Amino acid sequence: EEGDPHSSTPHGEEGDPHFWHDPSLAIRYVDAILGGLIQSDPNNAKRYQEQARIYTARLQKLDGEIATILDQVPPERRILVTHHKAFSYLAQRYGWQSMALTAGDASPVTPEAILLVSQTVKDAGLASVFVEPSLNSSALNQIALDSGIQVSPIYAGLGRQVNSYEELMRFNAKSLSDNLR
Repeated sequence: EEGDPHSSTPHGEEGDPHFWHDPSLAIRYVDAILGGLIQSDPNNAKRYQEQARIYTARLQKLDGEIATILDQVPPERRILVTHHKAFSYLAQRYGWQSMALTAGDASPVTPEAILLVSQTVKDAGLASVFVEPSLNSSALNQIALDSGIQVSPIYAGLGRQVNSYEELMRFNAKSLSDNLR
């Protein structure tokens, strides 16, 4: 089904399984989890429904916060360049472009990808590219060095700097906004 977070490509984003970077899809996960909990433990259905309602409201608020933060970046700089395709849902949700050196499966970097990313960085006048701290992206680091720009952090999942989904999303939005303005 189109938009189903359980399908392989809910928004046609081939190769990117990171659906949670779109809070509207995260809300759909809450709904799916709620259904499973109620099915497994119907005696506590009201409690689960209330918790799901509260968390959904938090995710809706988070969605608005992220949009406000990302709107601070000039439209011509709203290009998220990363090592591997893990942020296409984030980009799509907030009207950004995303580009990566490799597919979501972390396939090898090609010379064509390096040239395309390098040219995009130059043409758009980007101030930064983004790398997950746990990844070593020598190709993206070299592009940044050659372009005279910085490499900034972004997280695909929880790590040392981010301990919750909401922290993850706020951190990424702030990193993008702070480093691309």
